[in-house]
Amino acid sequence: MNNLEQSLMNVLLATVALASVWCTGCGKASPDTSTMLVVSNGVIVADMREKVAPSSPDYEAYQLECKKVAEEGADAKVTLHVVDQNGYDVTNADVNIHFSLNGGRNKPILGKTDTSGCFTATDRLTGEIIYCVNKKGYYETRTRFWLMERETRCLENGHWIPWNPTLEVTLKEIRKPIPMFAKKVETKFPKNLQSMGFDFLVGDWVAPHGKGMTADMLYLYEEERTDKANYDLKLSLVFPGTDNGCYMKRKEEFCTLMSDHEARPDNYSSNIVFRIYRKDGRYVTEERITENDYLVFKTRNRYDEKGNVVSSHYGKIYGPLEVPGNISRIVRFTYYFNPTPNDRNLEFDGKNNLMQNLSSLEKVYTP
Repeated sequence: MNNLEQSLMNVLLATVALASVWCTGCGKASPDTSTMLVVSNGVIVADMREKVAPSSPDYEAYQLECKKVAEEGADAKVTLHVVDQNGYDVTNADVNIHFSLNGGRNKPILGKTDTSGCFTATDRLTGEIIYCVNKKGYYETRTRFWLMERETRCLENGHWIPWNPTLEVTLKEIRKPIPMFAKKVETKFPKNLQSMGFDFLVGDWVAPHGKGMTADMLYLYEEERTDKANYDLKLSLVFPGTDNGCYMKRKEEFCTLMSDHEARPDNYSSNIVFRIYRKDGRYVTEERITENDYLVFKTRNRYDEKGNVVSSHYGKIYGPLEVPGNISRIVRFTYYFNPTPNDRNLEFDGKNNLMQNLSSLEKVYTP
């Protein structure tokens, strides 16, 4: 069975499992069925626990139960199922689980996944479970999950429900970490200036605003401001040159490597625009590169006599990269630049930074 067939099979099995938790004729999830809650890397994929609306006759009892468990905790049991990026079980992975109790933590529960990639733990809990999984050859996965959900039946007979849900954990393979030019940038955007170019290789703005020589990325800023409650701000990131550009993705924040391993070969946009428009104190439009996002870019394309691309450079920018809307006009972002032409690898090794003479605030350690 190939990877695609395996992925389709996993989806089918998950669908069947979800469907099986419903009681025939009653339309409610069985309280002792773990698959009534599906969690992947700390994110709820499906939650079929019973809802308790404020108008429900059970709501007062539900609130009292929640208050009691917040003070005393309740027994909880979970199973971590550790898989790789293709959905295959990862055996013998090191697991560390903390069950939070009254704002603190119980002693960590340590162990290893079995031949099915699973590890089960039980302890007293007031709501949050924090877990970390490691194995040689993989990046660390660390995340947290709250069993408590607002207006949802989470407790029964003195313990958390679902009892023993399976929490899927993905380990990303360490493939080929390499040295890169990496830097945390923090600079003040000059007043009355609308554009500056940034040189990823030099790590500075292009002259006369810095020591850069090649504008890999143009930072264009437009501002129309009446007062604190009324303004229209636009930020455009432009990658000059034919076929240069970027695309935006969501970080995989559960993993040390929050980006993809590689940049894609094509489908780049030459520019990307963000706007923050506020009128009478209310946001009409609010577009940002948040701390949960990242950009992948392609730049420095070179061509042969026939106009064909013969070399390109790739890299990434970790958000947040916000529109400089405050009075200080501060610009912040973290970027990584692969110095090898035509190498789409985005894995920084975290140790061999090719950018020299960085201050402690400019250094980058995460891949």
